[in-house]
Amino acid sequence: MEALHVFLKAWQINQGRIAAFLFMGMIAGMMWSRALLSVSIVVAFANALHPASLCGFWQDWRKNKFSLACFLFFMAYVLSGFWSIDKGQWWASVTNKLPFAVLPFAMLALPLQKEQTQRLVVAFLLLTQLIVITYSTWAFVSNVDYYIHAYNISHSLPTTKYDDHIRFSLSLVASLVILLYYLFENKTVFHRKNEQWLLGIVGVVFILYLHLLAAKTGLIALYVALLSFSVYWFVQKKNVRKIMPFIWALVIVLPLLLYFLTPTFKKKIDYVGYEFRNTMQTDSLNYNLSDAGRLLSYKMALKVWQQHKWLGTGAGDIKTAMADAYQEYHPEVPAANRLIPHNQFFFSLVALGIVLGMSLLILCWCSFFGPCSPMFYGKITSVIMIMAMLAEAMLEIQFGVFIFLFFLLFWQKVPMGQSPNRLS
Repeated sequence: MEALHVFLKAWQINQGRIAAFLFMGMIAGMMWSRALLSVSIVVAFANALHPASLCGFWQDWRKNKFSLACFLFFMAYVLSGFWSIDKGQWWASVTNKLPFAVLPFAMLALPLQKEQTQRLVVAFLLLTQLIVITYSTWAFVSNVDYYIHAYNISHSLPTTKYDDHIRFSLSLVASLVILLYYLFENKTVFHRKNEQWLLGIVGVVFILYLHLLAAKTGLIALYVALLSFSVYWFVQKKNVRKIMPFIWALVIVLPLLLYFLTPTFKKKIDYVGYEFRNTMQTDSLNYNLSDAGRLLSYKMALKVWQQHKWLGTGAGDIKTAMADAYQEYHPEVPAANRLIPHNQFFFSLVALGIVLGMSLLILCWCSFFGPCSPMFYGKITSVIMIMAMLAEAMLEIQFGVFIFLFFLLFWQKVPMGQSPNRLS
């Protein structure tokens, strides 16, 4: 018993440090290891179960609307197993959604109200992203002609270990929101002048690299964020109103300038224009094109949903149902091009139907209107995530789930308007 008491006491003292270490493990896992990400999430949840803090964490969790909405979304996929025929695929889907049940609770053990923890986690996040950016940029510089040609066929630069360039670009935009918070709202965490300059340089690097990577989802999210910040600063920051015309001009001129200076960005814009013209000039969708393939997946998703309106196909059977729809309505599309709905709202509607599919809308509502401080930064992060879900079924992907949860939960833990050290 004495050994157990000593263990529990040591665990209690170091619970916050353990949580910080595990969340850094999740960030590293997002970049380089699915297994590390999964193990870190499970252990972080276990770390939050210390008997001394469990009751308080439970009370905080059940009072948080966003946490409850996450659990509701998870349970919607669990319940769909009752009418899913393919139990293996259903279980894989449920396992992928498990962070919605455990990560909001695990986050309660992470003391982000403390300045030291904020510095550690944010610095580690930025460092890992800079390592990936350096690797990606070096690959481009080492073989410029190859990658410029690759962008002609909608391929991209290497990024994380699994080349998930869309989620990586989204994480950069969400991190840019965090950078702007520490540059303009809370200067007590990174308070030294050289730290502020370093954060500013990192922000510029992120913006320039996003144009080099030229992932459409990331670029749209970037300009939505920049335009939103320009309006926010104009309304809330009287001291910057005089330079707002310059900022707005920069937001407009920057993409035009980088179009001529960044070959990958130019190729991506030209490719999007080619897709648009091709789609407008013909009644049929060319499944070989990126955006046309997405539109075709929406069309097939609606066909499937009309047959399973209320309860959906079940999370285990959506892929089979989509493949059958392609076979019936577009048999000319090869199996490799028969996509799942490239839109999270379509995906959840088809898999869960109207009844359980409402859980996704509730999740989005709570992510925007739920508790977050500072309010604007949490809300703009929510807008970015919701917008990304319109282009990708990002919550069906392990890294998409983590990015969605981590960045939204971050704003529910970070204090606003005073030094974090003065908060309990």
